[in-house]
Amino acid sequence: ARNTILITVLLVVVAVVIGVGGGFTIARSIVLPARKAQAAAQAIAAGDLTQRIEVEGSDELSQMLAAMRDMQVALSGVVQSVSSAAGEVAHNSGLIAGSNQDLSDRTARSAASLQNTASSVEQIASNLTGASQLTRKAAGIASKARQSASAGGAVVTEVVNTMDAISQSSRKIGDIIGVIDG
Repeated sequence: ARNTILITVLLVVVAVVIGVGGGFTIARSIVLPARKAQAAAQAIAAGDLTQRIEVEGSDELSQMLAAMRDMQVALSGVVQSVSSAAGEVAHNSGLIAGSNQDLSDRTARSAASLQNTASSVEQIASNLTGASQLTRKAAGIASKARQSASAGGAVVTEVVNTMDAISQSSRKIGDIIGVIDG
């Protein structure tokens, strides 16, 4: 009876040791992947797509980690695509801004030339004092040229004010250029 009790106690102790060891092993096989998944999810949520997600095994938690890794790779691709597109938009915006500045410079030169023309017409009108009819016509032309020069100056001011709007709305550039050329 004593041997049976000792064997039973020994078997119970062995069973408890195996049970505790198995419990730790099972808990570890569940807790470690769950912690890895939690850390990966927190890193992705914080915007860190560089952290490497390692998958070991083929159980449900490993499959979840593999899905998170695939999601991280897909998000990295999206971020790279958006970054590339943003770079292209910035480059094209710079080109548009340069073209708009060139257009503004040409418009300002045209307005200055128009003002010079208006002053030349006024000088001619003052030199033709003998012919009153011609003088009146020249004065009318000079007045119209002055108004055109003022309108050109106003157009230049409007062009400068709309440069920012032009760079943000590239679809309207053709219409604005048509208006300025007109």
